Amino acid sequence: SITQKYVIIWNQLKYLEMKSFDCNLQEEIIAVQPDLLFEEKQTISDLTMIKKKKIIKKAFNFLRLEKNIFSIGEHECGQTIFVRNCYLQLWEEIQKNQKQKKKFVITGTPGIGKSSFIFWILWKLRQSHSDAPVYVHSQHFGESLMLEFFNNSVNLIEINNFTTIIHQNAYYLVDPSNIRPLKCDGITIICVSPNHLSERLLKDAVKDNCTKYYMPVWERAEIVACGKLCYPNMSDREILEGFSTCGGIP
Repeated sequence: SITQKYVIIWNQLKYLEMKSFDCNLQEEIIAVQPDLLFEEKQTISDLTMIKKKKIIKKAFNFLRLEKNIFSIGEHECGQTIFVRNCYLQLWEEIQKNQKQKKKFVITGTPGIGKSSFIFWILWKLRQSHSDAPVYVHSQHFGESLMLEFFNNSVNLIEINNFTTIIHQNAYYLVDPSNIRPLKCDGITIICVSPNHLSERLLKDAVKDNCTKYYMPVWERAEIVACGKLCYPNMSDREILEGFSTCGGIP
């Protein structure tokens, strides 16, 4: 059942460490070299452009659950979450502003990492040992269901007659697709694609006292690093070709 899957995940998140790995990335540098016979009136058109390849090392982070335990509870979501640098930056902004604001919207193109960000927040809150309940309202569970994570328990809640989360310290994480977010007296974080922001179900939820952030597009270095993490035998070129073939979404 959904509850049993997430009890296992919730228990693992308590002790799960975010790991880092170094990735060697190949970057192309364009250098300008004067012609061998230098003349006083030499122009830029007389210079030779040389492409050089440089190997740089960058560090990236990830979370990996135990074998046969999947991040969103489903096999196709995988065991590994690539932690984008923007996750840390967005979380820092939310933490900094949550005394003045209670509602945050994270938007960005489909496939940019919004659902993974919700899972990362769930891990972050579990690591903080907070006694605040966390509610996850996701398209993965269906419109009328949400999960409550509290202490060491996980409960599946039907929300047909449920309109408001009254716990002032609660975190309400929403991954909507045809889902009407509830009212929450605590912190609400909605991760949604731009094309859903204008829908009637979300208009009322995001119009009042809401701070909006845009998740940045994937950098080339992130694409290669994520590819190497998931497919260690692939070359940089194969990863980038696959990324381009699939339309630019990791």
